[in-house]
Amino acid sequence: MHYEQTVRGRVAAAAALLLGATAAQCRYLFALCCYDLKKLPEAESALSGSAACKAAAAAAAADHGAAPAEVEVPNGRHLSI
Repeated sequence: MHYEQTVRGRVAAAAALLLGATAAQCRYLFALCCYDLKKLPEAESALSGSAACKAAAAAAAADHGAAPAEVEVPNGRHLSI
């Protein structure tokens, strides 16, 4: 039981570090953490490109002088924003 609590604590700590990340790889890892923690709506939101992720991607694109037409998510799909 102690081992499971330790692993769950580490997964929760990783999720806290990844919360709000905009890079596709980080969102994927955050979703995996959420899945392990049984937080399925948060995992789905991270993978589907929630409004917060879309806003961050648009802001990053604006910094580079272009508005993105779509955002790539870790499962290979593209979301239009």
